[in-house]
Amino acid sequence: MNHPHKLSILVVSTSFPTTMNPVSGIFIKRLTDALAINNKLRVLAPAGRRNFDADNSNYPVDFFRYGMRSWQGLTHDPGGIPMAIKRQPLFWFVTPFFMASMFLAAMRASRDVDIIHANWTITGLICCLVGKLRHLPVLTTLRGSDVESISTSTLSRILAGLTIRLSIKTVTVSSKMLESLQQHFPNNAHCITHIPNGVNDVFFRIPLPTPEVRNIKLVAIGNLTPTKGVRDIIDAISTIKSSVTITIVGDGPERDNLENQARSLGLEDKITFLGACDPEKIPGILCAHDALILASHSEGRPNVVIEAMAAGRAVLASMLPGVRELIDDHKNGLLFPPGDAAAISKAIVYLCEEPKRILQFGISARKSIEDLELSWTSCANRYTQLYTQIMDGK
Repeated sequence: MNHPHKLSILVVSTSFPTTMNPVSGIFIKRLTDALAINNKLRVLAPAGRRNFDADNSNYPVDFFRYGMRSWQGLTHDPGGIPMAIKRQPLFWFVTPFFMASMFLAAMRASRDVDIIHANWTITGLICCLVGKLRHLPVLTTLRGSDVESISTSTLSRILAGLTIRLSIKTVTVSSKMLESLQQHFPNNAHCITHIPNGVNDVFFRIPLPTPEVRNIKLVAIGNLTPTKGVRDIIDAISTIKSSVTITIVGDGPERDNLENQARSLGLEDKITFLGACDPEKIPGILCAHDALILASHSEGRPNVVIEAMAAGRAVLASMLPGVRELIDDHKNGLLFPPGDAAAISKAIVYLCEEPKRILQFGISARKSIEDLELSWTSCANRYTQLYTQIMDGK
């Protein structure tokens, strides 16, 4: 069966950039922008508390309401739904309204589509129900926390299992996640595949760093939540005598605590909190720094690491499965155990002792990403091939 016309795809996500929060679900937008080149696309995502218009003209983006405006803080803030519920347990009572609203919105938006592409477990379950009623195939992409938690949470394991069984295909963003899901759900292993996220070409055009011997400039980029390990980075910086500065880019519920920690350790001259940043400014921020540091306690396959490597920056990162797929310790970056401030300090000092290592790691890192052919165009092409196979009944 051939498809001379563009396939019509409904992409459903719990987060998507808005005019008031351009960071929320930015990697979903990177993918949908690339998908829209060869497919007819429509995006569905939840509204936020404030202005929830999307700055987008390439395809329609619908934001559904799920309650009073003051309720709608469940998805777009740093950390997404799990962190929102942890910060405000009353959001548990909002969740049923959210799920019901997503279901009804997906029913309306899926009238004239060929495939529904859901992102994350809960979205996948809701979309699978819509798919059954609409007689439409549903592809679900699992992106990190919903895979990592299946080993420790019975509820997460049940929900993931249902999503995988009901979806015609399940996609993970890293090979380690693929292995984990296939081990946990062997009966559905043949329906699970792996498509890595991409990186924008602009990162490959960033000049390589020229680190100064007397001042190594680090940057950490991400939501300021406890699992991101920024507290460990600050503890590590406090023990280093070498001239090192770090810019912390991002916002979240931990920001006040982290700023207080930096002040109490007398690190105001070494640490700058930049706050939330438009994603379009990230290439410039990486260009102004020598190395990226990521100290997360858990991650899927962090896009910021891919971007920093493509930018030719040395990366110091937690020794997590998704990160180890990208970084070969002491060859194209440095790895340390999650939550180990002493090991973070040691890795930073290793760069300070011989700044030329920064350039060596950066060159190797960029080559690694080039060799992997990671781009959003490549990612979108693989999804489009999968859509076609699904429509052909393969």
